[in-house]
Amino acid sequence: MLRHLVFVFVLLWGVAVHAQDEKTIVVKIVNAAEKPLSQASVTLMRTDSSLVKISITDSNGIVQFANPNLPHYLLYVSLVGYKPASQIIDAKNPRLTFALQVSDHPLDVVTVSAKKPFLELKPDRTVVNLDASVTNIGTTMMEALEKLPGVTVDKDGNISLKGRAGAKVMIDGKLTYLEGAELANLLNGMNSAEVARVELINTPPSSLDASGNAGVINIITKKGTQKGFNGTVAVAPAQGTYPKSNNSLLMNYRSGKFNFFLNYSLTARKDFTHVYALRTYYKNDGSVASYLEQPSSLNSDRLANSLRLGVDYALGEATSLNLSLMGFLQNSTSTGNNPAVWMNARSVKDSVVYTVSNNTRDLRNGQVTLGFRHSFRSSGELSADIDLIGFRNRASQTVENTSPNYSEAYRAQIPTDYRIVLGQIDYSKQFGSMKMAAGLRAKQINTDNLAAYEYNNGWNWQPDNSKSNHFLYDENVWAIYNDAETKLGKWTVQGGLRYEITNYDAKQLMKDSSFSSRFGSLFPTLFVSYETDSSNTFSFSAGRRIERVPYQSLNPFVLIINKYTYQTGNPYLRPQYSWNVEMNYAYKRFLLTSLSYNLATDYLAQIFPTDNNGIVTYSQGNFKRRQNLGASIALQLAPYSWWSFTLQAQANHKRFEGFVINGLKTARVTQYELNLNNQLRFQKGWAGEVSGNYHSAGRDDIQETLNPRGQLSLGLAKSFAQNKGMLKLTVRDVLYTDKFAGFSTFSQSTESFNISRDTRQVVLGFTWRFGKAYKTTKHLDEDADDEIQRATSKD
Repeated sequence: MLRHLVFVFVLLWGVAVHAQDEKTIVVKIVNAAEKPLSQASVTLMRTDSSLVKISITDSNGIVQFANPNLPHYLLYVSLVGYKPASQIIDAKNPRLTFALQVSDHPLDVVTVSAKKPFLELKPDRTVVNLDASVTNIGTTMMEALEKLPGVTVDKDGNISLKGRAGAKVMIDGKLTYLEGAELANLLNGMNSAEVARVELINTPPSSLDASGNAGVINIITKKGTQKGFNGTVAVAPAQGTYPKSNNSLLMNYRSGKFNFFLNYSLTARKDFTHVYALRTYYKNDGSVASYLEQPSSLNSDRLANSLRLGVDYALGEATSLNLSLMGFLQNSTSTGNNPAVWMNARSVKDSVVYTVSNNTRDLRNGQVTLGFRHSFRSSGELSADIDLIGFRNRASQTVENTSPNYSEAYRAQIPTDYRIVLGQIDYSKQFGSMKMAAGLRAKQINTDNLAAYEYNNGWNWQPDNSKSNHFLYDENVWAIYNDAETKLGKWTVQGGLRYEITNYDAKQLMKDSSFSSRFGSLFPTLFVSYETDSSNTFSFSAGRRIERVPYQSLNPFVLIINKYTYQTGNPYLRPQYSWNVEMNYAYKRFLLTSLSYNLATDYLAQIFPTDNNGIVTYSQGNFKRRQNLGASIALQLAPYSWWSFTLQAQANHKRFEGFVINGLKTARVTQYELNLNNQLRFQKGWAGEVSGNYHSAGRDDIQETLNPRGQLSLGLAKSFAQNKGMLKLTVRDVLYTDKFAGFSTFSQSTESFNISRDTRQVVLGFTWRFGKAYKTTKHLDEDADDEIQRATSKD
């Protein structure tokens, strides 16, 4: 199979190389000394000034516009520190050089450009500009994601996109390789003030990892583009039931061939989680046998430090190196109280078992990235990256169960270490109107997980070999891809093919068992768009995806939640495969409608085996299939100069099939999501926001249904000191309705649950921009700014 793929890969490149060069407008932007200027914004317009395309010059100062179908166009060029220029060009003479003159204005004069909208609607992705939202001040990245249109975060921190579970998270184009509790810890320790924008990509191209059933959420952090020294400091204390604080410092220095950047955030939070669960046990004839009432309270303290720093160095006009370092430290403690009240079939109290738990966690995550870029004069580009990632988690747990005639206690040390090495190389080249790209990927992951349990026999602590384990996991993934994009008149076609091979080996040292797997598959992608005119665009996308089993989900450790509820992994899990198909219609970038279909086979979902003592164990299993038919509409309007709003509505019809408890079961649900963001602009630097979201009743698993929930947020902002300073006051979850509730079905038992958190908060935020201010120009098309998400921890 791999040899066949390489043959196809070479054949496609051969066809492209020998393809005839179609008509293309090629523009080179230079300065007065005829040296190329990169990052210049070049706008191609019709002679009536209507927009055709906006693009950014590469490191050689070159930009290309494929297949012009009019005889003449208007070209407009702008770049920081230079005078903008425009010229009528003849499409019959498609190659020209444009010289820009240095601006006469002092560089310390600030030009205020148009404010970015909260939402940018594109056929292949939705872009959310976080700074455009007043109520994002003082939020963690997880809290910000929960508010984004089309994004849903469940009670366990799993992220869905457009109603489809399994969205992967990237930071600056790199997968986080964390999932579940570990991903939630990272995002909860990351300040949203560090983030410039978030890209919601439903059908990722073949150049990206094929993992992720629902697509990719790409979090793009801020990096200064101005020359000189610039920075931003943000302080945001908050008060819910308990105090919180999210603070950040961003600094950037650009001079000559060097660009240095530093992003630091400090998050300190005290939170609570209250859970009420009522479990009902049934007899064989279906009548009620007993009830188990479990009200619990968990209080936690968390201190997180996040640091990102790096340097970009231009070796020459066409070659650059970049080095970035990332460090994340988080210490957290939590104390839980969980009484378990047994009642008979008449709801009369029979007995009570009190559970007290104490948990500590010390997380350390580090990453080093070295990148190389070179642009060739023949419109080609070569890039290579190496990433070294280390993750360390030192967790401990103490659980004590007591009743008037009963007492038991457990404690555990649960250290976890991950080591990830990534390497990739990519090459792209323009052949007339066709752009070809190809690349290779290699990834190695090594994990070491120890669970050392002890029990108290009444006098001292003894090893508990029934719960202890030592789990080692090694995984290797190799990938090769080829991608092509061309523009044929009003048509744009992009297709890609990716082949991935995965090989993993796992060992349980204390249980003396091992298991391994090796599998490979092809992942095609296709994107087609048709632009009827400058206002209307139709598009179609399709792609095949894989959801690899998180290695912690393969880990058969036992984690004690309380006396009657455990959690464990499943070493027999298989990867999930899915197809995503979507059709879109866009009107002038302020209206986007879509129809989508998702089919997942061997889909991963929760299972709840129950033993003879009534203990329910949370785990995962493979089910037959899951289908999701979705429809959505996104609208962005400005009825008045002082009021703009974005509205996104999503409907999903889901169908689940799988073997559960006593045989094959089918479940269906139709659910809705609504997200509304109102931006208000007043005089003298005042601004406001009214935003909210609503999720109807629904389900993500075949054995669990969810109740409706939503939230309303209000915000007020005032800028001052020539827009260098900003004060923001926000109230989030005003009505305190952002609560998780639902109903789960087990073997001969059911459970209703309600979860509330410290979500209603008042936040006062202060932001100050400092340093040398230069004239700036807004880049209308920022697509030029385009692998850590499977390390699930049992929390």
